[in-house]
Amino acid sequence: RLRNMSNAQRLVVEALAKEPVASFDERYRNRHSLPVSSTLHTALKELVDGGVVETEAGGHRLSDPMFVRYINSAPARAFTKR
Repeated sequence: RLRNMSNAQRLVVEALAKEPVASFDERYRNRHSLPVSSTLHTALKELVDGGVVETEAGGHRLSDPMFVRYINSAPARAFTKR
């Protein structure tokens, strides 16, 4: 799944695995090295449309708890495109 994602999508997935969020404010974006707002929102929309991310009243989170577990335990090389 990760290898088919854009760099921005992978950054969003990694950030949400570590810290689900209500809003992507500047502090959150800086803390997780996320791209500028327009790129971030495009990546987020694609992830929501693809069922990877869920949006609720409380915010955004990854849909699959096992994927969260994998992301948080995977070596950094899992996040790079080959």
